[in-house]
Amino acid sequence: MTCGLSDEELFILYRLYTSRCFKASSGYHSKKLSNLIRKKFNKDSKKNIQKLKNEGYIGTVGKSPGKYYIADKTRSFCALGQHGFNVTRGIERPL
Repeated sequence: MTCGLSDEELFILYRLYTSRCFKASSGYHSKKLSNLIRKKFNKDSKKNIQKLKNEGYIGTVGKSPGKYYIADKTRSFCALGQHGFNVTRGIERPL
């Protein structure tokens, strides 16, 4: 991988991107996220989420059943773009 992220971690970032979770006030619920990862990859998501939190890609809102949001948009968008995900690089306005 170019940026050092696994497929599961890129899936987490892309799920947060498609849900537009860019602020602490609009987070994605952790139970839903772990259920999606379990269905798609048959793995536990705790290691992947912890790695993304330690590297600063995502942040947490709340305590034990917290919500996650993208904390560093530029790094996250760059990582997703390098791996072929469809992301925008900024504000796009129609002419």
